[in-house]
Amino acid sequence: MTDKEQKPQNPTPENQGPSCCSTGSSSCGCGSNLKWIILAAIFLVIIMIYKNSQKKVPTDEHGAPDVGIAWQQYDQALKNAAANNQPILLAFHAEWCGPCKYMAGEVYPKENVKKTMEKFIPVYVDIDKKSELADKYQVSGIPTYIVLNSKAEPVDQFSGGQEPAEFMMALENALKKTQQ
Repeated sequence: MTDKEQKPQNPTPENQGPSCCSTGSSSCGCGSNLKWIILAAIFLVIIMIYKNSQKKVPTDEHGAPDVGIAWQQYDQALKNAAANNQPILLAFHAEWCGPCKYMAGEVYPKENVKKTMEKFIPVYVDIDKKSELADKYQVSGIPTYIVLNSKAEPVDQFSGGQEPAEFMMALENALKKTQQ
């Protein structure tokens, strides 16, 4: 074989054809661009998730999400429940709680959720500001929902961030328990 007929030791894209990676050579560099693209895409997804979790929901003067729900203060809710024979929904939350932010920003604003919540006297309780209520009802995780009958007796409790349909079903089940 003459020098002109010998194959090059390190193939390059110009003399290799459509793909230099078909040689199995780790020195060609074709995969490095793909790795950077994948890393950049993962990084962007992480940033988007973080930004979405930091989304602020407007609040009323008491710190409850201002999403069209007539949140009441605890003492007033007790009086209104007794006067109107209506159950109370205690919603225990905290500003730093991710699932609480999800409920405030994605679940409570739904029209069908608001309509279901109208069957209750809703009370938004920030456990960092009203820890005595969290202690009274032995709340250990958030978000936690406790339903009281019109006599202020607990009849149901459920916890965790939920999808709108799941949340409404839990509320409807709790409402049935208040009527027993």
